[in-house]
Amino acid sequence: MASTDCLQLNKTAMFAKIRESLAAEKHLYTQNLVECKDDLLYCWDSKESSLLVLNWRATSTRGLDQIKYQTLVPSIPFSFEVERIVASNEGSLVALAGLKGLCIMEMPRRWGANGQYMDGKSRITCRSPLTGPFELAEERCIIKILLVNQQNFH
Repeated sequence: MASTDCLQLNKTAMFAKIRESLAAEKHLYTQNLVECKDDLLYCWDSKESSLLVLNWRATSTRGLDQIKYQTLVPSIPFSFEVERIVASNEGSLVALAGLKGLCIMEMPRRWGANGQYMDGKSRITCRSPLTGPFELAEERCIIKILLVNQQNFH
C-alpha cells in the first residue's frame, strides 16, 4: 500500500504533541487544524492555545531530527475556540478564527540556515494587535479582516 506521508511528518515531535492533545480534547466541530503556506506547516494546539510551526522543506533536506518545531503564542490570550487558521500571502500575519472570535498574530522575522522564526527559538510570543470576541457571520469575513489588517500593519 502506498504511503500518503511521503515527508514522514507523522514521525515528527510536532505531530506527536498534537496526537497527545487530541486525546484530551472534546470538540464538536474540529479535531485538529492544519494550514500550509509556502514551506511552513501550521498546526493549532488547542490544549495549550498555541500555534505549532514546522518548516517542512527543511525537514525533507536536513532530516526530521535536525529541524524542531516552534511554538508561537499570542500575546493576548483569548477564550474562543479556534476553527480555522489563515496565513497571509506574505506569511507575515496568521489569523486564528472561530465562530465567536478572531485573533491576528504578527509573525516574527525568519532567518538562519533552516529558515525558522527568530533563528529557531523554541517558544515565541507573537504580537496580537487584534484579538477579541467578534460575531463572524461568514468565513469570507475572516479573510477580509486579515487583508485589511495586513495593509494597516505594513
